[in-house]
Amino acid sequence: MKLIYYRIWLAVGAILLTTVWWLSLTPHPISLDLTYGDKWGHLVAYTTLMLWAAWLWPHRRWLSGISLCVMGVVLEVLQAMTGYRFFEFTDMAANAMGVILGWILVYTPMSRGLLTLDTVLARWFGRLP
Repeated sequence: MKLIYYRIWLAVGAILLTTVWWLSLTPHPISLDLTYGDKWGHLVAYTTLMLWAAWLWPHRRWLSGISLCVMGVVLEVLQAMTGYRFFEFTDMAANAMGVILGWILVYTPMSRGLLTLDTVLARWFGRLP
């Protein structure tokens, strides 16, 4: 079944990607009051991005996963160039683990997550019987 609100989900993804880029490059990043809070943030962000990409383009999961890993490396290099952020291999590892976790979750009942939400919204707004 095709997503009814595909363009909206693309926009949501653009917002997610923009948020990750902004949080990665801002001089005042959000700090989580947890042990390794920034690593948890990386893991959650990249898991979310991988799920979103896999839901929108299920036949391009490899490309999505590789692209997100490359994006994580690029953002770390850019952070090193800012003068106020730092290059960290552990951040890249957390990003990659997030991509892998998102990939794994796609093979669970979560694989239909976006399709289910899309269908519920379509029924709610009267676009489906």
